[in-house]
Amino acid sequence: MQTVQADFKYFFVIEEKTFEILKEKYRHLLQGITLVLLPDALDYVNAIVQINGQEEN
Repeated sequence: MQTVQADFKYFFVIEEKTFEILKEKYRHLLQGITLVLLPDALDYVNAIVQINGQEEN
């Protein structure tokens, strides 16, 4: 996904454990990508994480 040019990039996952692993372990590979946990994203704002540059943990 990093090599593709796009205005918006989304990575949708359906398992909460996968979502947490991606946020914690693979954050550096997801720069410029919005990670979305479905279907929780409809009700829970923390189920959508936009990963840009240097973020504080």
